[in-house]
Amino acid sequence: MKKYLALLLLLLTLVPVIAGCAEKPNDQPAAESQTEAESLDPFDDGVPDDLTYDGWTFTITAPWPDDWGIMSYDREETNADDINDAIYSRNRQIEERFDIDIDTLSLGNTGSQTSELQPYIMSNDDMIDLIAVGFYQSGAGLIMNDFIIPWNDVPYINPDKPWWNSNINDTLAILDQRFLIVGDINWFTMPETAVCYFNKVVAEDFRDLVGNPYETVNKGEWTFNELYEIASEFSADVDGNGKWDTKDRYGCIQNTIIGVTGFIYAADYHTVKIEDGEPVLNFFTDEMTEIIDYLRDLCCKDHVSYTETFDFTEDSKGIPMFFENRALYYFDILMHAATFRNKETDFGIIPYPKYDEMQEKYASYANQWGLACALPITAGDTERTGAIVEAMSALSRKYIVPAYYDRVLTNKIARDYESADMLDIIFDNVIYDYGISFCNDINYLPAKYFVEHPTAQLASWYASNETKLYDNYYKVYEHVLDLYG
Repeated sequence: MKKYLALLLLLLTLVPVIAGCAEKPNDQPAAESQTEAESLDPFDDGVPDDLTYDGWTFTITAPWPDDWGIMSYDREETNADDINDAIYSRNRQIEERFDIDIDTLSLGNTGSQTSELQPYIMSNDDMIDLIAVGFYQSGAGLIMNDFIIPWNDVPYINPDKPWWNSNINDTLAILDQRFLIVGDINWFTMPETAVCYFNKVVAEDFRDLVGNPYETVNKGEWTFNELYEIASEFSADVDGNGKWDTKDRYGCIQNTIIGVTGFIYAADYHTVKIEDGEPVLNFFTDEMTEIIDYLRDLCCKDHVSYTETFDFTEDSKGIPMFFENRALYYFDILMHAATFRNKETDFGIIPYPKYDEMQEKYASYANQWGLACALPITAGDTERTGAIVEAMSALSRKYIVPAYYDRVLTNKIARDYESADMLDIIFDNVIYDYGISFCNDINYLPAKYFVEHPTAQLASWYASNETKLYDNYYKVYEHVLDLYG
């Protein structure tokens, strides 16, 4: 957030320079000042202005549902919604600049993109220019089937520009081959970031127990143990009937996919490490054992948490409990806050807790629905694709990212400036793990498995799955090694 405020200040400092130049069109020093100002344009994409593509239909495919997929990339009309209008404005500018038409195609879900794309690839159909990939489940399949090619040598794509996410792009690279890249064109990565919501009414009523959550975070004291101690003491069988249900009170609410998985990355942990370019399994360690044991206690012991097996807010029983003041903390992605706008109960946003106070930074992760950019092998003109994608990502940083921050800052999502400050902390350290980025099967996510099977042991799970895990992560590496090693 501070970065965008600084960017705004930079733009404001350029206004007098440009204005002065406009008043003295025949004055050489003024022209030099104008050239200098233009060179400072933070959104200069480096793509020549004279490139045109004679009405080409530039097609982007994304998985359904559409409101999470293709609508992240194009909007057909303005409607006074800041993000909608920012996407619309970006695309119309790109269309006019390059003489193209931007079209979208909803194709498959995050787990079926490889099979859904096969007919287009096998028929050598070049209609698809850009694939927006749910990379957890489809990234490896697209690479293994040779359906996509690396971005490394694509003209105009500059991974050093600020609108490309070097953190995730380094994680997704295999032997330095960038089959999948993520940037501000994939702006949905921000709302797909995992956060902790807290109920302000409950926090105030139990202030002696909870304290000030923002201060706890800023002091570095928001840890796994702190969460468990508060949540376990808060939970109660309200009606005293001995049956724990939605009428009782819980310290935490989360689901078994996004909510619990976030705790692994909150501990700044990677399930697969990259050593000398090769993936190395890191599932079976003392630290992972401790994290899994903690999650079992938090989610499955003494009714500290109400844990659901769903992944969509409309199916939730826990969310109504949170807003009816029967839960203190709710762990989910930031996007769902948009569905909370009309809730009367006030809430705040903080990061997931740290593993312990020795951990340097709070950490989070972003769900695959941020999507990644992939280049189909059938792309007829990679130079054209590179120019358009680079320009779209630059304008996404100019228009869409500030629009999303503005949505947060104007209380459409966050309801206080402390929560906005917390977002700086959250976005500052978003963890990307090879182990989740190429997992293919969400059942390989250990947090999900052990919360759903609380009596299972990590040692036996790993022993029965080690070969499958090795094959899952190593085969895509070997495939890339054969092609580019």
